[in-house]
Amino acid sequence: MKRWFFVVLGSWLALPSLATARPYVIDYKQSSLAFEVSTLYPVKGRFSQFQATVDYDEKQPEKSKISAIIRTDSIQTGIPRRDEHLKEADFFNTDAYRRATFESTKIQKDKQNNLIIDGTLTIRGIAVSVQLTATVSEIKTDDKGKPYRTFTATTKINRHDFEVSHSYDTVGPYVTITIQLTASPK
Repeated sequence: MKRWFFVVLGSWLALPSLATARPYVIDYKQSSLAFEVSTLYPVKGRFSQFQATVDYDEKQPEKSKISAIIRTDSIQTGIPRRDEHLKEADFFNTDAYRRATFESTKIQKDKQNNLIIDGTLTIRGIAVSVQLTATVSEIKTDDKGKPYRTFTATTKINRHDFEVSHSYDTVGPYVTITIQLTASPK
């Protein structure tokens, strides 16, 4: 009987170590998904509609998970005519592919305490492995006393890998993506 009691007690005490990553609620008003591509003049833009899921474990980042769904037709570069062109078949083809997605496959910390996030980015139905470098702020408190963190991640992709192409030589192949998420623990 005593042995059973200690087995149950030991199992109960071990439960906190089995905890999974903590979900975070994204504040989309304070978050952004931006990009920059080199052309004759660098073009900066953003996607105004996206949804992200962040489950983050500060002590064991390898248990964390991140995913996102991006509405490709929400692209904004500040020039409406260019935005409409970017929605056409030679770029995002938003009639056929309304969404781009990202799903993390592995997360770890590097020597500088950054998160290295490996994952799959799918644009125009083409899935490519990418790696993001991310920083995570300490927990802060807003003016209403609500705790939050800021997750900032960057990566560089080759748009031709996703067949986001155009025949103009003035548009460079590399796109830098910067994601900034302000989120509160659930």
